[in-house]
Amino acid sequence: MSIVVSDDRKLFNFSLDEKTNGSYKSRISITYYTADSTPPSRKSKDDPEIINQHHVFKGDGFHGIYSIETEEGTKYVLTGYVRGCSNNIMLVSLKNGVFEQDFSYSVNSRSWEEGVRYSPKNKIISVDYVTDDLTTNCNCSNHAKLNKEQDSDLGDN
Repeated sequence: MSIVVSDDRKLFNFSLDEKTNGSYKSRISITYYTADSTPPSRKSKDDPEIINQHHVFKGDGFHGIYSIETEEGTKYVLTGYVRGCSNNIMLVSLKNGVFEQDFSYSVNSRSWEEGVRYSPKNKIISVDYVTDDLTTNCNCSNHAKLNKEQDSDLGDN
């Protein structure tokens, strides 16, 4: 069992190896937020579905949770990985008692040396990526075009 706690000690992630064999190492993941004041509720009288306040935390668990104080309130940067498959990062914030994803990025790769990293001291996200047989291109051109339209220095590459 892995337990990861945010630096403000309010957001916890508990995860267990599912022992499913193979190269994909899936995990059961549960989050707990100590400042939850809004209990889960139904969407409406006619819709009995329960609102899941932690729906953005689905996946295979996290290995780092970092709080950031912003003008909008506390946000959390969560970093995670699936052994042999992907690295990911997510920025979430609590809005009306429900966690919402503000940003996410993922790198799928077979390499142990590359992926997404976060520096909590500098608040910088870095991405190392090399193409391989799993992912033959990085699909970066869409981002470059978007940034080029916004007068970015990224250019065509």
